[in-house]
Amino acid sequence: MISVIAEEYRARLSDISWFMRVLNESIARRANEEDNCTGRFWGGRFKSQALLDDAVVLACRELGQSWLAGLRSARQFFGSPKVST
Repeated sequence: MISVIAEEYRARLSDISWFMRVLNESIARRANEEDNCTGRFWGGRFKSQALLDDAVVLACRELGQSWLAGLRSARQFFGSPKVST
């Protein structure tokens, strides 16, 4: 009995698809609980788009850089002793 269970787990752990499915499920359950929603996790939250030319790649890079600058400003703002959070 134990050897059968051990073989099953050995087979599962050596299968990357099974591992990713289990990992994705636990992340999705926690995130859905935090967001108080149900349904497919990755489907509604994240989208990908092909970046087909250099101008689009540069625009996305600049957007990412502006997000980082905003995060730095927020950290400085909320770290200030004059700000109550």
